Amino acid sequence: AVGVPSDDTVNVWRREGERWSEDVKTGGSAGDQLGFAVAAEDGVVAVGAPDADAGTGEVWVFRRDGDEFVVLMTLSGLYVGEHFGRAVDVGADVLVVGAPDYPAGTESGRAELWAIDWFWLSPIIGLEPTSPTTNLHFGDTVSTDGALVLIGQPGAASQTGSARLCERDVSPFPASGNEVLRGDASGARSAASAVVVRGGWLLAGSGLYDGPLGANQGRVQIEYLGGASGTVVTPVAALVGGAAGERFGAARSFDGTLLAIGAPDADGLRGRVELHRLGTGALTEERTLTGAAA
Repeated sequence: AVGVPSDDTVNVWRREGERWSEDVKTGGSAGDQLGFAVAAEDGVVAVGAPDADAGTGEVWVFRRDGDEFVVLMTLSGLYVGEHFGRAVDVGADVLVVGAPDYPAGTESGRAELWAIDWFWLSPIIGLEPTSPTTNLHFGDTVSTDGALVLIGQPGAASQTGSARLCERDVSPFPASGNEVLRGDASGARSAASAVVVRGGWLLAGSGLYDGPLGANQGRVQIEYLGGASGTVVTPVAALVGGAAGERFGAARSFDGTLLAIGAPDADGLRGRVELHRLGTGALTEERTLTGAAA
C-alpha cells in the first residue's frame, strides 16, 4: 500500500499468483493528507489523514473482501490540531495510531491502541507520555508486532529522542511504557524519527542525525528485548552513516530477520542500501547495494 497525500489517495496492490492488481482508494476531503501514513498486514490497511477536520485527523481502516478493499471503520481524533493519524501501524490484531501534536500549544503527544476484529475495531487504551513536555511529540512514529508497542518521542532529551515500549500482555496495560532507544547525547536528532519493533528487536532511526562527520550523517540504533524473563533490553548496535549529508537511516525495512537501511544521498546522491541480518541478539552485515547513477 502506497499513500499519495497530495492527492488524498492510497494505492493498494494485491498479489494473485504472479500477478499484481491495483485498487485505488480515496476518502475525506481535499487537503486531508489521506495517505500521509500507511500500514498493511494480513489484508488490513490503515491510512492516516492527519489534516482532516482542521488538523484533528482521521484514520481510515480497510479490509480485503474478495477482490477489493472495503472500509472497515473510520477513526477520528479528539482534539483540533493534534494530527491524529500522523503515524499508524498494524501488527497481528492491533492497530496503533499517533497524535503527536496533542495538545495544541504544548504538543507533548498521545497515541491510541485498537483491537482489530473481522468486522469492527474496539479501543484498547490511550497512551500518553509519563512526563509530558513541550514539543516531545510522543506518537510522531509508532510500531507494533501485536505483542509489543513502540512509540517514538523525538523531542525527548533536548531533541536527541527516545521511545517508549509497552507490552500488551502486561496487566494493567502500561499507559506510557518503559523508555528505550535513547538517542546519542553527542549528536542532535539521533533517535526516534522512525521506530520499528519486530519479534523482540527494537529499532530507531533518523536520517537527520547530526553526527561527528557533520549534519544529516544519519543513524540507526538497535536494541533487543530478551533475557531469562524476556524483559531485559540490551543494546546491540548503533550504526551511523559514512559521511555527512547522506541521511543514513532515512528509509528502513525489517521483517524480523533481515534489515535494510537506506542512505539516499550517499555517494554523490547515487544512494546506498545496507543489508544486515539480525538473530539471537547479534548483528551481521550481509551486503551493500549502490545506485547506478546520481
